[in-house]
Amino acid sequence: MAVVAYFPVVLVFSVFLYAAEAKYIQYNTTSVLVPGKLNVHLVPHTHDDVGWLKTVDQYYVGSNNSIQGACVQNVLDSLIPALLADKNRKFVYVEQAFFQRWWRDQSEEVQDTVKELVSSGQLELINGGMCMHDEAAPHYIDMIDQTTLGHRFIKQEFNVTPRIGWQIDPFGHSAVQAYLLGAEVGFDSLFFGRIDYQDRAKRKVDKSLEVVWRGSKSLGSSAQIFAGAFPANYEPPSDNFYFEVNDASPIVQDDMDLFDYNVPDRVNDFVSAAMLQANITRTNHIMWTMGTDFKYQYAHTWFRQMDKFINYVNQDGRVNALYSTPSIYTDAKYAADESWPIKSGDFFPYADNINAYWTGYFTSRPALKGYVRVMGGYYLAARQLEFFKGRSKSGPNTEYLADALAIAQHHDAVSGTSKQHVADDYAKRLSIGYVETEKVVAESLACMTEPSQAGCKSVCPLLNISYCPSSEVHLSKGKDLVIVVYNSLGWKRKDVIKIPVVSEHVTVKDSAGKEIESQILPLLNESLSIRNNLVKAYLGISPSVTPSYWLAFSATVPPLGFSTYIVSSAKQTATTERLTLHKTELSQNNEIKVGPGNLKLIYSGNDGKLIEYTNSRSSVKELVDQSFSYYPGDDGTHANKTDLQASGAYIFRPNGTYPINSEGEVPLTVLRGPLLDEVHQKINSWIYQVTRVYKEKEHAEIEFTVGPIPIDDGIGKEIVTKITTSMKTNKQFYTDSNGRDFIERIRDYRKDWTLEVNQPVAGNYYPINLGIYANDNNTEMSVLVDRSVGGSSIVDGQLELMIHRRLLYDDARGVGEALNETVCIQDDCKGLTVTGKYYLRLDPIGEGAKWRRSFGQEIYSPFLLAFTEQDGHRWTKSHVTTFSGMDPSYSLPDNVAIITIQELEDGKVLFRLAHLYEIEEDKDLSVMASVELKKVFANKKIKQITEMSLSANQGRAEMEKKRLVWKVEGSSEEPKALRGGPVDPTKLVFIAYNTTSQIVPGKLNVHLVPHTHDDVGWVKTVDQYYTGANNSLLGSPASVRNVLDSLVPALLADKNRKFIYAEQAFFQLWWREQSEAIQDTVKQLVSSGQLEFINGGMCMHDEAATHYIDMIDQTTLGHRFIKQEFNVTPRVGWQIDTFGHSSVQAYLLGAEVGFDSLFFGRIDYQDKAKRKDDKSLEVVWRGSKSLGSSAQIFAGAFPGLYVPPSDNFYFETDDPAPLVQDDMNLGDYNMPERVNDFVSEAISQANITRTNHIMWTMGKDFAYQYANSWFRQMDKFIHHVNQDGRVNALYSTPSMYTNAKYATNESWPIKSDDFFPYASDVNAYWTGYFTSRPALKRYVRMMSSYYLAARQLEFFKGIRKSGPNTDSLADALAVAQHHDAVSGTSRQHVADDYTKRLYIGYKECPLLNISYCPPSEVDLTKGKDLVIVVYNPLGWKRKDVIRIPVVNENVTVKDSTGKKVESQILPLLNASVSIRDYHVKAYLATTSKRHTVYKTETSQNETIKVGPGNLKLIYSGNDGELIQYTNSRSLVKESVKQSFSYYPGDDGSVVDSYGEDGNPRFQASGAYIFRPNGTYPIKSKEQVSLTVLRGPLLDEVHQRINSWIYQVTRVYKEKEHAEIEFTIGPIPADDVIGKEIVTKITTSMRTNKQFYTDSNGRDFIQRIRDYRKDWNLEVNQPVAGNYHPINLGIYMKDNNTELSVLVDRSVGGSSIVDGQLELMLHRRLLADDDKGIAEQLNETVCIQDDCKGLTITGKYHMRIDPLGEGAKWRRSFGQEIYSPFLLAFTEKDGDNWTSSHVTTFSGMDPSYALPDNIALLTLQELEDGKVLLRLAHLYEIEEDKDLSVMASVELKKVFANKKIKHITEMSLTANQDRREMERKRLVWNVEGSNKEPKALRGGAVDPTKLVVDLAPMEIRTFIVNF
Repeated sequence: MAVVAYFPVVLVFSVFLYAAEAKYIQYNTTSVLVPGKLNVHLVPHTHDDVGWLKTVDQYYVGSNNSIQGACVQNVLDSLIPALLADKNRKFVYVEQAFFQRWWRDQSEEVQDTVKELVSSGQLELINGGMCMHDEAAPHYIDMIDQTTLGHRFIKQEFNVTPRIGWQIDPFGHSAVQAYLLGAEVGFDSLFFGRIDYQDRAKRKVDKSLEVVWRGSKSLGSSAQIFAGAFPANYEPPSDNFYFEVNDASPIVQDDMDLFDYNVPDRVNDFVSAAMLQANITRTNHIMWTMGTDFKYQYAHTWFRQMDKFINYVNQDGRVNALYSTPSIYTDAKYAADESWPIKSGDFFPYADNINAYWTGYFTSRPALKGYVRVMGGYYLAARQLEFFKGRSKSGPNTEYLADALAIAQHHDAVSGTSKQHVADDYAKRLSIGYVETEKVVAESLACMTEPSQAGCKSVCPLLNISYCPSSEVHLSKGKDLVIVVYNSLGWKRKDVIKIPVVSEHVTVKDSAGKEIESQILPLLNESLSIRNNLVKAYLGISPSVTPSYWLAFSATVPPLGFSTYIVSSAKQTATTERLTLHKTELSQNNEIKVGPGNLKLIYSGNDGKLIEYTNSRSSVKELVDQSFSYYPGDDGTHANKTDLQASGAYIFRPNGTYPINSEGEVPLTVLRGPLLDEVHQKINSWIYQVTRVYKEKEHAEIEFTVGPIPIDDGIGKEIVTKITTSMKTNKQFYTDSNGRDFIERIRDYRKDWTLEVNQPVAGNYYPINLGIYANDNNTEMSVLVDRSVGGSSIVDGQLELMIHRRLLYDDARGVGEALNETVCIQDDCKGLTVTGKYYLRLDPIGEGAKWRRSFGQEIYSPFLLAFTEQDGHRWTKSHVTTFSGMDPSYSLPDNVAIITIQELEDGKVLFRLAHLYEIEEDKDLSVMASVELKKVFANKKIKQITEMSLSANQGRAEMEKKRLVWKVEGSSEEPKALRGGPVDPTKLVFIAYNTTSQIVPGKLNVHLVPHTHDDVGWVKTVDQYYTGANNSLLGSPASVRNVLDSLVPALLADKNRKFIYAEQAFFQLWWREQSEAIQDTVKQLVSSGQLEFINGGMCMHDEAATHYIDMIDQTTLGHRFIKQEFNVTPRVGWQIDTFGHSSVQAYLLGAEVGFDSLFFGRIDYQDKAKRKDDKSLEVVWRGSKSLGSSAQIFAGAFPGLYVPPSDNFYFETDDPAPLVQDDMNLGDYNMPERVNDFVSEAISQANITRTNHIMWTMGKDFAYQYANSWFRQMDKFIHHVNQDGRVNALYSTPSMYTNAKYATNESWPIKSDDFFPYASDVNAYWTGYFTSRPALKRYVRMMSSYYLAARQLEFFKGIRKSGPNTDSLADALAVAQHHDAVSGTSRQHVADDYTKRLYIGYKECPLLNISYCPPSEVDLTKGKDLVIVVYNPLGWKRKDVIRIPVVNENVTVKDSTGKKVESQILPLLNASVSIRDYHVKAYLATTSKRHTVYKTETSQNETIKVGPGNLKLIYSGNDGELIQYTNSRSLVKESVKQSFSYYPGDDGSVVDSYGEDGNPRFQASGAYIFRPNGTYPIKSKEQVSLTVLRGPLLDEVHQRINSWIYQVTRVYKEKEHAEIEFTIGPIPADDVIGKEIVTKITTSMRTNKQFYTDSNGRDFIQRIRDYRKDWNLEVNQPVAGNYHPINLGIYMKDNNTELSVLVDRSVGGSSIVDGQLELMLHRRLLADDDKGIAEQLNETVCIQDDCKGLTITGKYHMRIDPLGEGAKWRRSFGQEIYSPFLLAFTEKDGDNWTSSHVTTFSGMDPSYALPDNIALLTLQELEDGKVLLRLAHLYEIEEDKDLSVMASVELKKVFANKKIKHITEMSLTANQDRREMERKRLVWNVEGSNKEPKALRGGAVDPTKLVVDLAPMEIRTFIVNF
């Protein structure tokens, strides 16, 4: 607003320019005419094609600028302030399609400003149609309609009527344009740019470029118009006067301080150009068109220069320059009182140069031309029906089709001269308009046939290719096909209707029950082939029904009315005359006579050619030959190098002519019957023709199918059909002007100049919209067409039509594209095939006009058919079966047509009548005719009638009063034109989409599952994702709050919509912010099933790096919230983004939590490919061999990922997927295409899926920021797809989908084990993240155990309502399980955030692992003791060694009874101190005290034996390497070597493969991906010296491997495993090579490629190197492809021994070499792996400004056992690793403490411990005082001979200090009763034998005995009340 108000001030100020003498010059732009001086009218304008190289929308918004830099929005935006800057400036604008769109975008203030500019004359709207329509290819009705649409808008908004026709760019100009779309719309003048170059040259000499054009010989001077052709085109007079910002013309430089001052030169340029034009122009007025295509993008660049020209030229004084408009120019010309030459006829054909005739476009894109014509007729009829029903204000209307048709008349649209994608856009808009208008037709007919408006549907847009699903039904079970036939003409009409049917046994009856004569014709193979091909091409489907026949019957319909016909099934014996329905005739007789009526066509029996046309009624008998030929399109290569003209979209330049001969004889198939005969001819492999002769018609209907035109010879071809007779036509023939007047043509002749013939064919071609005819003294031969074509009479007695064109060269007229139309069906692309018709008739001389005019109307306005399948008898009884809008006794005169009945917005009706005949055209009908309006509108009372201009924007009387009467040269006497007199007044957008969600049996059901995947941290932190902060990261405008805020109203808007949500961390955060009212609303949505919680955990946890206890805990946290707040239990697992999938997820976090199904996205690309082939993406997954089918789950892997099925179905506001545009008022209508897209994708997925149900995951990461953007499109898809009917679309959820799958009773493949490792592509194994961020992984594991112990202690103490609790740590741990958290695949700042959250919940000695613990580092010399309370969270008694740092070695340790406990002092070596200080300062920002006491022992013996107990490790004294492992108890003795290596991380710089799209693929190693580029041992630069520390409890071996690897190996007296503690880092990267560090343990064991890794710390799964059980693995990464996640451990075995390694965190590991295990301990990489994180895994730690790579410390534990004995250690010690002792410190007097405190405690009965095979997973007091208890059996079946058995737990002894009142067994996540869960469990059928041993499970708990039995691998969860 402020810009508009103040901009003029700024600009006025800016036009003062500083000159040499420091003075400002104000330009004088006053616009006045100067008598006696040459006046140069500068007309600023832009020519904005409504589509050409870009689509309408692209031109408007300025997109796709790589094709053309054009933006109409910019033009209009910049124009207004430029005009406001100087009131003398003027501008003309034409294209209303653009202007109206821009207008709707403007504020009221801007609109008011524009109205003032229009009112003042500064802005003039000229021409005024929606587009600058073509003048060759459009029909006059369409031209009128599009002009009316623009003119009425201008009148309504601005109260002005355009005065000027401005057809500056069409390629030739029609007589109809001059008189009808010129004079009859009230124009005072018409200006245009393109006339023949020879004509222009002569007119320049004669000064006759400006004329008075009398385009109608019937209306004469009453419809004449002043018309001017520009001297060149519509651009400035020379290259010197273009002023767009990037134009090369010299600007007027009037600043003398600059070197390029040029005012005198530029003034001379101006005057010179003006004088040149004045020499070819009459009067002292010339017009300069100052603009061209899409100019004035920044309007000031033009106006600034024109200001200067006007100022300086007028100062010069030789000529007068002024801002002007065509109206001002016209008035000046009129005031000159000049007499002007008269022009009659038209300006066709147009050539702009020798050999460059623009006559090819008369036929270009024949399919589009046909579509435009069909839609024109449909629009005419639809408006009539809309009038009869009453225009709907809110429902469907015809406006979109009106707009689409208007735009399609543009001179680069229907002309066929746009680029292909633009032509597609025009067709798309028409299709959208058709669909919307079809609703109008359906509703109108329904309303007119019955009050309830039920039943009718207007269908079959492809009836012309025998495709009509509505008629292709089996008429059985009492159903009939009801056909309502509407006649849009004003007279009664009888015609034959043909529809495809599936059976020949049908009858047709009228609405009175009388049987109608009908005929069955077989649908021949050729027709079926065309039908199937085109249906697949344009609808994207293969027809489900193949009709066998055409049913033809005769229908009689009243004027402006309908009749009803019933098609019924008939018994086979009921067929009477139609037993001879058809006869295939391959006659070798001399003649074959065809035709059941007066007309007979006679064919030669020898060659099958037409030879004679005979009409017994008219006695016409004529020899006729019909043939096909082609003109090779000239390629523009000639000996004359200046002649480069090729044939193309615009230009027709034939290079010879060749007949198209049949490939052998042309066999005739003649089908005969009572209504019509058909002659079928296969001319060749790409031309097929059907000729029809009807009993009651005297013309032949020729239907041709042409294409694909062959181009294998490299020659483009232009196909013509020729009709040759013996008539002597003397070079004369006649073609219509836009379907209205006929104009005489004479071959090789022009009336206005002496033609120089250089193209004897192309130069004689003319546009044909209605028809072409020729006559001699006896006969008229007429041919009518169904679309615009080019045609001629090149030979006397012959007419030819060009019916198709396919060219291989561009004709250099701007489109930059060969006219080589192709149609692609899937990947099969072929040249365009077109089907069309023309009609041939021969009459006695003078009698042909009646047929041309009457039947011409029938071609433009065919019957409109509507179908419904009903009981025909009931229909006729309950419906109106016949109707006429007129008085039943009345019809229009034969020479009058109704061309418009349209109810307008204000309730008034627009009514147009047209006389069809020219003067003297027909002796009977070229006369005045009268129409009785009272009878036309018999059912309505006319209150007032006003005659208007043709475009209905002004009263006719007012228009005539203003008309300028121009003088003409010579005698102006002519017969007064006959016109009708005045009329005696006494005589006279909301679419409700049907989204009902239901499953349709027998049909493919597409379950649309709306969802968002909201990572709980990844590129941004949890909080940033929630609030939407930090959106600059990776272009991540993600706000979960926005998602949830917008979701609720979107769901409320339609009760059928559904949504699923997974991440409770976000949801609960949002929930707590909501009002009670919102919460109640959400509860209703959940209750109704619209909103479903799936998965239900706090996050979508990872499945590789997480421990099963943590997975349970985080899921429980979410599930119990959902249960408490919504009383629902999630039914579906939804692990859609995790990078591989574990068996524990399937059986434990799937089946055992009560899920009915589990869905996921990522499985190995090879696995997925095979599963697609096998249709085994969906399986029954038995993840536990111990629990078997009792814990199986239905599981599905998505065909792609968790996103929509293709890029075509993303609908976030910034997504590029095409919207479903079903609003016909918009230009990008695409509903049928989008339905086809949908169906195509659905069928594609159905081909890889079992059952008739598929799921589409309609969402992506952080989708639904504005939820309606998705739902709006899905609403449309469901509505339109279900209307289409090929598939069924519905809003769904995974629960609904699961139920549907279950209901099919299908048997499913069984899946066992897991989906690790996961590769997304060749060389892209997602196995690096198993180790990524090892410090974070360890921290998560430490916090997990701490949380387990803390909850136990909280239970023993009793939970506080207000005091500290474990909730914060619970939340932090839950979030840390996210698949981008503990996985190590987040950005660094996000990883830091996870750590920070964990740290808040844990502060007591967090760095004890690096020897830092202030409570123990105290000086115990002042009577104080250090009291250590050691808590054991395990369920059995435990003995372990505790290590704490102390400041001196003179300490003793006693137990609580005062008994001295054996202890040992180990010196803290320098290396350890260095590490300690580094980490303390890094993580706590403080400094530690350095009190070190140590004693070292080194040996140079041959071997060094280490270990105070049974276990001995033996090291080499030479190189310090481990060489042997010996256990004296188990007698195990094994050669062992332990070493370090590194894999260089591949940097992805080399192309390693190519995708299916042919693009190169690069894969680096990164946070996700492990891609090694070789392997290198890490060797010490010198001998690895050993420092061995010995003692009574343990021995330690210290080894410095190199400057960045330090290792300590511990062997404990009472343990039989080695503990290896490593310190690694910073990994050096100075060589710019990322490194992945592994430790390898090498033995002599023969392991035969086999090893075992755990699944989330629970089950162990056998792995076999380079092998997958589910498919034949193609090995492309022999290391990374064999890596697996390890949470508990890895082991291998041979016939004698087991080697086990247990870990303290998640790592990746493998056995790449037999007898060897390796673990990846640390990673530092310098390239991103391009999986979304966009950050290198290069962890650094900064201490102040000193930043180094991360150093980590960790442990793993190694043990070798006799075969079969390793499980006990793995299971028991694995628990100890997860749940270490919890230490608490206090500095007190030890004796006082022991006497005043409880010093020992067990929560159990002191005499009781859990069985060795049972673990206590959870002991937690809940908010309601109840207690959550989980017990787990630690062993699998057959894992251990002693412990893989049922075990019992005595709860009374577990809770010895409490009394259990009640106990309830629950699901794993404690959100439902276990019995209820089992009762609801779905039991799935599986393939093959379903017999398996029944899984062993513990039984129900006896409430009196309270003993819990647990079977191997069973976890049981209870809620206990005390």
